[in-house]
Amino acid sequence: MLRLRTLGGLTIEDENGPQAGAIARKRSLALLALVALATEQGLSRDRVLAYLWPESDTDRARNNLKQTLFQLRRDLREEVFVRGGAVLRLETGAISVDACDFQAALDRDNPTTAVTLYRGPFLDGFYLPGLAEFERWVESERVRLAQRYAGALETMAGTAARRGDHHGAADWWWRLAAHDPLSARYAVGLMRSLAQTGDRAAALEHARAYEELVRGEFYSDPDPEVTDLAKQLRGKFARWTASAAPKPEIGNPSAGEAPPAAPRPPRKSPVPAVVSPPAPTRIRSRFTVILSPFAALRAGSAKDLLVRRPIGLALAALLLAGAWWWARHREPAPGSPDLVAVFPFSFSGAGESRYLARGMVDLLSASLDGAGRLRSVPPSAYLARMAGPGGGAVDPKRGRTLARQLGAELYVLGEIVASGNRVLIGAAMYDRSRKDVVARSSVEGASGEVIELVNRLAANLIASRYGTPRERLSRVAAAATRSLPAFKAYLAGERAYNEGHDVAAIEAFERALAADSTFALAYYRLSDAADRAGRPELAQTAAERALHFRGRLGERERRLIEAQHAWRRGNGEEAERLCRSLVADYSDDVEGWLQLGEVLAHGNPLRGRSSVEARPAFEQVLAWDPRNGEALIHLARIASIQGRRQGADSLVRRVLALGDGSEVVETRAFRAFALGDRPGQKRVSGVPAVTALDVAVMADGLEGTERFGRWLAGASQAPDLQGYGHRMLAQAALARGQSGRARAELDLAARFDSIPGLELRSLFAALSFVPLPRQEIVAAREAVRRWDAGAAPSGLDPYLRLHRLGLLDTRLGDTATALREARALDRASDTSRAGRLAHTLAQSIRAHVAAAGGRAREALADLEAAEWEAAASVFVSEAYDRYFRAELLEQVGREDEALGWYGSIAERAAYELVYLAPAHRRQAEIYARRGQRDLAARHYRRFVELWREADPELQSVVAGARSQLAKLESENKGVNGVR
Repeated sequence: MLRLRTLGGLTIEDENGPQAGAIARKRSLALLALVALATEQGLSRDRVLAYLWPESDTDRARNNLKQTLFQLRRDLREEVFVRGGAVLRLETGAISVDACDFQAALDRDNPTTAVTLYRGPFLDGFYLPGLAEFERWVESERVRLAQRYAGALETMAGTAARRGDHHGAADWWWRLAAHDPLSARYAVGLMRSLAQTGDRAAALEHARAYEELVRGEFYSDPDPEVTDLAKQLRGKFARWTASAAPKPEIGNPSAGEAPPAAPRPPRKSPVPAVVSPPAPTRIRSRFTVILSPFAALRAGSAKDLLVRRPIGLALAALLLAGAWWWARHREPAPGSPDLVAVFPFSFSGAGESRYLARGMVDLLSASLDGAGRLRSVPPSAYLARMAGPGGGAVDPKRGRTLARQLGAELYVLGEIVASGNRVLIGAAMYDRSRKDVVARSSVEGASGEVIELVNRLAANLIASRYGTPRERLSRVAAAATRSLPAFKAYLAGERAYNEGHDVAAIEAFERALAADSTFALAYYRLSDAADRAGRPELAQTAAERALHFRGRLGERERRLIEAQHAWRRGNGEEAERLCRSLVADYSDDVEGWLQLGEVLAHGNPLRGRSSVEARPAFEQVLAWDPRNGEALIHLARIASIQGRRQGADSLVRRVLALGDGSEVVETRAFRAFALGDRPGQKRVSGVPAVTALDVAVMADGLEGTERFGRWLAGASQAPDLQGYGHRMLAQAALARGQSGRARAELDLAARFDSIPGLELRSLFAALSFVPLPRQEIVAAREAVRRWDAGAAPSGLDPYLRLHRLGLLDTRLGDTATALREARALDRASDTSRAGRLAHTLAQSIRAHVAAAGGRAREALADLEAAEWEAAASVFVSEAYDRYFRAELLEQVGREDEALGWYGSIAERAAYELVYLAPAHRRQAEIYARRGQRDLAARHYRRFVELWREADPELQSVVAGARSQLAKLESENKGVNGVR
């Protein structure tokens, strides 16, 4: 049996070793690799041609593929490809693939086998010059497989650690660190494992090497998590802790741990083994919640105590900052579960402790205040009463009593220890109603950096309050920025975003970025909010910036950002792949599941697939976050598409029961369905929540769309809404085959805004299934020629004008003029967003010209090159070309694909309703040819229902469908009678 090795290189072997001859040729190997990693459905020959022979015309490329397949069969003496069809698949009985075996082992939850199969990066060292698309595919697969390999190693490390095999865990972490030397998470995992074996020296040596590598590669400081852990392990405070091997998290020393024996080093340790010193005597702190290093500093000698000048400067800064903030602070209302009181910290180190403790209360209160819903009780409300009898140190019991008196649910206790010019600060946040600690944090640094240390302390305490899976990004954001104002602004933005207040969310995220221009998570969420608010340029720019600054984040968040970026760029396939990979590795990632659902719900129809495929993703969102309104509305919409009306109603009731307010419901509803017009979505305001939900759920329900259109067109609405309503009614009328009524509605819409009406009128005139007199098509073209698109506020209107002219010229048979308009769009094409949109429209015109000349395959290639996914949120003509693509696929005999494109019509936006009846008719014809009478009858029946009241010139088509339906029903009865 042959073996294709793709991990660590690219070769094909038999029992005698690597093969030579034709199989050693690079394109032959590349062909095998491409087909090997395709899904079980295989890879179409057209796709192979695009990857491996993009420079050749179709005939020459097909001949090259044919010759390559012939040479492979001859040299291998095996039939490695499944015979027949336009799709290439490997014959699994003749050839095995290491990458496939690797993935199968992981799918079977067998990481041990998987890691032995991974011999290096996918196609390492393999390169084919000039094949950019192939190189992009290699890179994406290389990243995906490397991520799965890392996940397997981490699983093995975790399993070993849970068994208590810290040496084994360290070995796995060594492999992870070698796999990605710049990963802070892997560095920390290795250091912790080494420390748990007792080999602090090896852990510190790895920290030193990591720091040098990061500074050499990025000219920046290493990740604080690595440096903080290294500080703990260096033993500055370790000699006072209870455990011989310091734990990675300060404040959680294990009790009663015996001194370790001399450890053996990990097999791959670059440093010699050392014997850990014996465990020192435990020194207990007055506060059980405070970390053992504080007690250590209290035990220090007099010469190590406070150096007055740095602490004095820090005190001045603390008191000035506190006085400024409290002068501006408004007294919060008591009794809130988000109200927090910060009580005086204990202090060890010098006689100025009382002032530093007071300054700490002021500054930490200011730092905590305004973070999300959190509000601080002003210290002036309680510090005076604490200064008298009974004042001084506050233990958890007294803190609970004081918090109750102040109406605060939360309270913070802490301790400050100073030695020389260093200061260590630790804090714990309590919930008085639960009588337990809800958050702990500690920071250490120079005494002149007290304000920065307190900000870090506050950020850690705040982040710990975001503990549910849906709040993960808020928790991660604390470590993703070093600016407390940026973090607090991010939390404000996250709150506004979750409540459906997109404008407020955008403003908050922009404040966060003003404070920290490298804050990747703020860019990520700003992109989401801008997209939801109908601001695609800002959404795209923010996604680009998030991608640029993602290096500070962990792998999980980096993958989220990469998936979002792929989606913003219109690469639905890559976005889906990244999302699926993410949730496969992190099944509790609500954000990943939601993003996957959005990609499938909005992007699948753009790829000839049904948005119903998004259902499992949204169900996973609800499994982790049962109150997620967007998931509920999407699921209601999917239930409606599937004809499960009762299920849709039940889900809608759950949305309304959330009690988030009508504005939130509207935002989520328009997000789910978008009305096919993001700018229109932004204009439509004040819509009753139930009406918005009805539109969102009724995917292809003309009655619901007409009802909503009539409501918007009512005289009580604003003029722009009336125009929008008449345009919706025009689309609904054409969906019923009533082009005369559609034109009348567009005439009414033109009274309010002539340009959008002209856009629709010209598109309707180009439709092949709407019979129009030639003079009417000519009149529409002349109206578009008179359109002064340069004076319009949208910078894309000139491109849209050229595109409409190209479509109308093609329908009129003037293909030479249409191609001139395509070339004019080409001149505007570049790498900018507007330039890419111009390219899309140019390719669309070329596709229609090719089809008019009888060149269906060329037209399909032009549509593929148009990259409509990136332009779909801007131009309603994307649905025009989706229906056109389905027709072309049917013409060239690719009926399965055609059914996918026809079947997904009207699953995405209201303007697609125009194509719904013709799509049902086309599906009926395909199923009838295949002898699938039940399916054919179902689609004919739906077509007749939709066009039952069509214009007289269309009634002959309806009569023909009725006749076919009657014939099918008669045949079905005959078959059933025979049975």
